[in-house]
Amino acid sequence: MEILPKDENSIHLYGLIRNPDNRDTLLNVSRERGLNSFPVISNSEVITVLNIQNEFVYCRGNKPHGIREYNRDLQLFSSIGTARWRFKEIEYKFNILNKEEFLYQLFPDLTFSGFAISRSPQLFHSVETMFYPHPDSYFSLLKWEDETTYNAIKIKKTVSKRPILTRDTLIVDYSPHRLSQVFTLFGIDENRFLYHSSTFIKKKQRHIAVDCDNGFVYGVSYNISRLDNHLFCQVEIEFWSKIVPQTAQPIDLAGDSATQLASHEKLIKCMCHYLSDRGISFNIDQIQKKEWLQTIAASKRK
Repeated sequence: MEILPKDENSIHLYGLIRNPDNRDTLLNVSRERGLNSFPVISNSEVITVLNIQNEFVYCRGNKPHGIREYNRDLQLFSSIGTARWRFKEIEYKFNILNKEEFLYQLFPDLTFSGFAISRSPQLFHSVETMFYPHPDSYFSLLKWEDETTYNAIKIKKTVSKRPILTRDTLIVDYSPHRLSQVFTLFGIDENRFLYHSSTFIKKKQRHIAVDCDNGFVYGVSYNISRLDNHLFCQVEIEFWSKIVPQTAQPIDLAGDSATQLASHEKLIKCMCHYLSDRGISFNIDQIQKKEWLQTIAASKRK
């Protein structure tokens, strides 16, 4: 069994490997063995690790078949390169009202009591063209900032706004034929799409966060979207999954929803305190980007 070369600060019931030497060791072991999950020794304790986007989540103890992420509302189409999937997105939003760039500089060092946070966030720079007139749904064409053509289509439909914004989300590869299918789904043609869509650029940092007591996994991100001289800055806390043992038997965590909600709310409170302690003004109106774009479009028509 592999022994990690450096001690972690502490080993919880669930957590993330934060020491960069340990992370590099695990990446090498994962590649050599062709495994995403396996047991190792850290701080003289046996833990079982799982590779999630080249970060290693762990569960204390030796799980013979490894551990995995569980989300009963996730349907994965492809995990090669950029993920394509359908899932129920459960996401809480903070609208940032001042010190936008200051927060962007602080964000890599994010820490919360009771949660393990990835040592460094992932960085994304993208371009998004969104069709936004409908009150409860929209679709977007996505590409990275250095790309000349779109690579994905994203469709979202609001399921509920309380207690946390929940949307049915589909992300698929872009193609002209698939875009034509989306036009049919929304009952539009190319002219209506061009008239009721806007293109904005977005820079984003995203951490992985793990509840150290319950093993729930979240994406915690900060993005700054820009359209001309209009800025829209949000911190988003999105539920991803729960870490569970890999077993041959189906897992039913239907009774876990109250614990999941309590964990999500605990993380939201942590972010409230984090922003307030640093003098960063925010509101929690749960504004979506399509509403931001609708406001800009209405101001241009006046």
